[in-house]
Order: sequence, then structure tokens, then C-alpha cells
Amino acid sequence: LADGGGGASRGDGDGEDSDDDRFDDLPEDDAAMDAEEAEGAMGAGVRRFFLTVLAGVVGATPTMQSASVMALARLLYEFSAALVSTVPELLPAVYALLETGDREVVKACLGFAKVVAVRLPQAELAARLPELVPAVLKPCDDDDGFARFKSKTRVVMERLVKRCGWKAVEDATPALHAKLLQHMRREETRSERRRKASVAGSEFGGGKARTEAGRSARTGRRSAWNDQDVFSGDDDDEPRGLARGARSAAGGKGAYSIA
Repeated sequence: LADGGGGASRGDGDGEDSDDDRFDDLPEDDAAMDAEEAEGAMGAGVRRFFLTVLAGVVGATPTMQSASVMALARLLYEFSAALVSTVPELLPAVYALLETGDREVVKACLGFAKVVAVRLPQAELAARLPELVPAVLKPCDDDDGFARFKSKTRVVMERLVKRCGWKAVEDATPALHAKLLQHMRREETRSERRRKASVAGSEFGGGKARTEAGRSARTGRRSAWNDQDVFSGDDDDEPRGLARGARSAAGGKGAYSIA
């Protein structure tokens, strides 16, 4: 009986140890649950803040509208995982603002479009090209808008081509702006030829390429947001080789000509 009692006692002790182990695990499980809840709460909080700022897009003044769009662009850039589902709600308002012609508002909207081009999932971005591309190019329909916004518009188009491919972007581009895509293709071909010639003629070409790739990878691991890059000032000079042509019968008002 004594032995049996001892055995029972040892068994109880093992049970107590097992229970203790389970209790020891509880703080870790609780911490993991708290982390998940905190992450979910942060995402919900960011979305609520995003929707609050969204109200400013229909503000009474261009200053309020442009400031709201710029804030939304920064939020989308930094919290894209939490906010990407809200982008479809905002795009129609951005399209409408791009038609206002107000310089500050259009600059802010083109900056937002640039963020959309790099943050929206590729499949969804490609599906929205038929409405996004004409809206982005709309400010350049007339000569004054072309002079002001041509470079910023081209940067957005370059991002779209990089994400979705030439064919998809060309199919969504209005005929009035088709020459822009043709010029961009030629520029890319020339740049690629120069790059290959430089690598072939350099003894250290491969190493330099690897160095540049490593630098890009390191840069990509931290936030690269820069207000000047996204919302830069007005265009001052024509990009090399690309100019607004005369109103020819073929191109119509605002046709492009390639020098």
C-alpha cells in the first residue's frame, strides 16, 4: 500500500508538473494573441483614419482637397496591406479631381496615382488600367496641362508599364496619347542597348551590376517615401525628344511629335 501510495504520489507530482508546464505556456499564448489583436486593431484604426481623411477629398477648397489626397497617398504607401481594399472607393473621386485642372490638386492626384501604381496588387492594378490610364493622361489633353504635368504623368505611366507590361498599358491608352507610349518604348530600347554596350565594354561590368542590385535590395528593406519624389514641382522643360506637336489632322489637338 505504501508503495502504491508512493506511486500515486509520484503520479500526482507528474500531473502537477504537466499542469505547471501548461500554465507556463499560457503567457506566451496570451502574448501571441495580444500581438494578433494589436495588429488587427492597428489595421482597423488605420482604415478608420484613412476614411476620415477621405472626407477631405470633397473639401470646399483646392488646398483642402490636395492636402487630403497627399495624406491619403502617404497612408496608402506606408500601410498598403491594411488599406488596399479601400482604394476602389477612392479612385472615382481622384479621377474627378484630375479633371478639375487645378494645379495643386492635379499634382496631388498624380502623386496618389504613382503610389497606386506601386502598391496595388498587380492583378487588381491591371484590371483597373482601362479607367486609370485615361484619367492619369487627362491633365495632358491640352497644351497648358501638357506643359505642366507631362513629366509626372510619364513617371506614372512608366510605373504602370513596369507592373503590367506594355501591351496592357497600350491597350488602355487613348489614341491622343499613343505617341507617348511609342516614345517611351524607343527610349527603353536605346537605354537597354547602351546598358548592354557598357557592360560588354567594361571588365567589371558584372560586378557593378551586382553592386547596384545589392544596393537596390538594401534600399527596398526600408521606407523610401520622399515627398519631393511623389509630389514634385511643375515641369519646366520639355523632356528630350518629346514635344507637343501642332494640331495636325492626324493627331488632332494636343498631338505628340517625336523629335
